[in-house]
Amino acid sequence: TTFRPSASARDTSTLHMHRTSKRKSNTSSAALHFIPPSLTSSRNDSYRRNTMTREAKPIPGHMKGRDWLMTQDWSDEEIELALDTADSLKAEFKSDVPSLHLPHKSAFLIFFDKSTRTRNSFEAGMTQLGGHALFLSPRDTQVGRGEPIEDTARMLSRYVHGVVYRTFGHDRLEALARYSTIPVVNGLSDKFHPVQLLADMMTIRQSFGPALDDARVAWIGDGNNMAHSWICLLYTFRAHETSLHLVCRLLLEK
Repeated sequence: TTFRPSASARDTSTLHMHRTSKRKSNTSSAALHFIPPSLTSSRNDSYRRNTMTREAKPIPGHMKGRDWLMTQDWSDEEIELALDTADSLKAEFKSDVPSLHLPHKSAFLIFFDKSTRTRNSFEAGMTQLGGHALFLSPRDTQVGRGEPIEDTARMLSRYVHGVVYRTFGHDRLEALARYSTIPVVNGLSDKFHPVQLLADMMTIRQSFGPALDDARVAWIGDGNNMAHSWICLLYTFRAHETSLHLVCRLLLEK
């Protein structure tokens, strides 16, 4: 299946980045292939130097307190701002510069599925930004015993400043966000995995530069939450002349 939100792409080089495709019950290996436009090494080196020296842009007021449940909740400008901010924070971390942008802030990490990278990146990130993350598994909450999600949302909103929620059902994530008065971030659902998508994009930008113009992305693996996230992202970035090609398990089995 080929998803083309705009004109066809032109390819000149290939990067293979292996990812683990996450599903509710069946995890399999998937490969993400990125074929970017021509980018010289000097351009990449310049981009890396700039990310090491520039300061993070202030976050616009309209982005504060917002949920992020699926990729299309943010515009392409807002996603690029998040990536620019992540580049700056990474540079500060590597230079041992304190990045205490969230002092005295706390967040619940409620995960109904196992996680290595997502959980630990959020826990480490909150600590490095001066805040604190509290991890809760299903057995640690009344949600796992049938408490209504709206009651849990209202209760959690009184204790912390945000929630990262990983669940099998995207409808439960939407319900939690609907009844919460604090921001809710999708740590993975059966439909979308936006934070992993941001990490993939950050890697692509650091390898080839920030421009996505005339890029071609090929997803080979399960037609799952990550495939959905890529489809939504490439549609959001359709003005960048980027295309997406999907090869999913059903087609491979045939």
